[in-house]
Amino acid sequence: MSDEEADKLIELASDVVRRARDKGADVAEASARAGWELSTRIRLGEPELVEEAGQRGVSLRVIRNQRVALTSTSDLSPEGIERCVADGPRAFYAGRVAEAIVEAAGITSCRVEPCSSAEFPLPAHRPRCEAIEGLRARLIGLEPMRPWRVALEDYIQNSLLTPQP
Repeated sequence: MSDEEADKLIELASDVVRRARDKGADVAEASARAGWELSTRIRLGEPELVEEAGQRGVSLRVIRNQRVALTSTSDLSPEGIERCVADGPRAFYAGRVAEAIVEAAGITSCRVEPCSSAEFPLPAHRPRCEAIEGLRARLIGLEPMRPWRVALEDYIQNSLLTPQP
């Protein structure tokens, strides 16, 4: 990797950290990477497979209010970087679910507002892993999980707001 390429990655990671801090992260760490890989497989003394792969990406770890969120992207366009940065501090805001429920149910008489853990007398118990990726389900051939907003809207529209016989 040339010095110029390394400098661009350092600049990218620094920019991502600055943006995350501007969006409210208490701590932000970014890792930018790029590289090429060439692999070959030899069978019976002859090349069987030659593969070349390139990868570029940035990952971001943010801490806010004693909570950690991770996000990453291989889309290094300005829009892709902005989505990655916006997803970091927003990822651990549980109010997103409450907001989605209020919106999907068409409730206009209340507003969901975020609050910090400092407003509560005891620290909240945090599960070891808050992300459910459904890998085991995919491995045994089950359909992938729907995005949570789609499932929530479907449940509210078809179960809560639809009269039951």
